[in-house]
Amino acid sequence: MNPRDLTLSQLELFVRMADAGSLSAAARQSQVTPAAASAALKRIEVAFGARLIERSTRSMRLTAEGELLRDHARRALGDIDDARALLGAGREALSGDIHLAAPSDLGRGALSTMLDLFMERHPDHAGPLHGAPSGRKADALRVGHAAGSGARAG
Repeated sequence: MNPRDLTLSQLELFVRMADAGSLSAAARQSQVTPAAASAALKRIEVAFGARLIERSTRSMRLTAEGELLRDHARRALGDIDDARALLGAGREALSGDIHLAAPSDLGRGALSTMLDLFMERHPDHAGPLHGAPSGRKADALRVGHAAGSGARAG
């Protein structure tokens, strides 16, 4: 087996074993059985051709090779998490116009407070805010226009 054939889950499990100092604790955290965690450790050791953990019935400790792999695996997993966050950031950004229709008393009260909070949380949102006090054309005419009606006030 080649180290390139290992999965991210296997490397995460190894880092958990190293951090927890316990194969069974790492197995619980990873939601696998201790036997599955032990088999994964064996695959990792075969892939790297090195003994990574010294185990006894009561304890385990990383070998020098295990410490080296833990440090590199932790950095690699961190880099992957960073890449995921950077790539996902563009999909999480808000864009577009905001269209609202609400009774004027709601707009003056709770809605304006919510919009202020929204704009504080999303200061980069540059879309214009369109709205009418309610969904009725008569109310829309009072504030300027009714979308799609061709009607304009004043």
